[in-house]
Amino acid sequence: DLPSRAFSGGSAIFTSLLLVAVFFYSFAWQPFLRQPTRHRVMVTGTTGYLGSHMLETLSKVEHHDRFDVFHFGDNHNPTRGWTGRRLELTNKQEIDRAVAAFQPHVIVHCAAISQTGACEATPERCHAVNVLGTRNLAQAAAALAVPARMILISTDWAYTANTTMVSELGEANGFGAYGRSKVAAEHVVQQFLPDNHLILRSALIFGPPSPRQPQLRSTLGWMVTAHAQQDTITVFEDEYRTPVSVNQLCQAIVAALDLPVTTSWRYTFKQRDSTVTGTSPLIINVGGRDRLSRLDMAHILYATLGRNTGVTGDPMAQLKATSLTAKGLNGKRPADASLQTERLTRWLHESARGYQQELDRIVNHLVP
Repeated sequence: DLPSRAFSGGSAIFTSLLLVAVFFYSFAWQPFLRQPTRHRVMVTGTTGYLGSHMLETLSKVEHHDRFDVFHFGDNHNPTRGWTGRRLELTNKQEIDRAVAAFQPHVIVHCAAISQTGACEATPERCHAVNVLGTRNLAQAAAALAVPARMILISTDWAYTANTTMVSELGEANGFGAYGRSKVAAEHVVQQFLPDNHLILRSALIFGPPSPRQPQLRSTLGWMVTAHAQQDTITVFEDEYRTPVSVNQLCQAIVAALDLPVTTSWRYTFKQRDSTVTGTSPLIINVGGRDRLSRLDMAHILYATLGRNTGVTGDPMAQLKATSLTAKGLNGKRPADASLQTERLTRWLHESARGYQQELDRIVNHLVP
């Protein structure tokens, strides 16, 4: 009868439309939803210590076929087709053009004025680079048709109080001009990329010299030189950190680069941690396993160098302990900036490594 035929015809039309929709989804939309085989990664600060190590990490055989890289620095890797160009973070038009041209999936923001003394001496310059420069980058990332994800390298100086093994939920108003500038930069990234940012609050970084600019050395550099020259050095016995190797920090960044870019990072982290809410900042502490004083770090370093070079004797003989109070630095440096790193494991599946473990791995690259 007529109603049955009408129903049958309507059902056929519905089925046809459904098949068309499935076909369109499969062959038209899927390319936009599929995880890209090569991520376009923009890295800032590659003329600095961390950024140069990050560029070296990405250029290794196991990584270089997975990433196309644009970096803020000299063109070190023309054979890989990577582009490097010196750009000024405070020049908004220059940043807008670079980001729009490269269309990055992820921006790794290492660039900053990180010398705490320089930040105290020239707070306006510190704010311009660390805060306004970050704003320029975040705005450009958010303006893309498909907004880029952004990894901001922050600091253990973001935390306000001297708290032993502080978690990401600790009070964070910034310690000193440097710490305050980095907290302000964190807020900027959260504002413009609320669901697609990742803030890595790094502990004190140690490691071998920069692979591209050997004069750029970590906090261990001057200690290694003094050990080789058998000079006595003075180090703080009451300033505690959880030092992290530059290799581990770079590996944590690579783990973040492997996160899906077809869904928001907030969604991804919610799947890994039920405490993530719709508005909470996406922050991970990246530190080493060991809470050590500066004196502890120097002692372990000198003992390791002695074993490696065959030099016998008491490693403490070249070390002289002092305190923040004795140097008039109480309130100017955090007495305890040690970090809890459980979230590093839950969110990025990376485990904090021991100071001695990392020293043993890099000691041959430390000796001048």
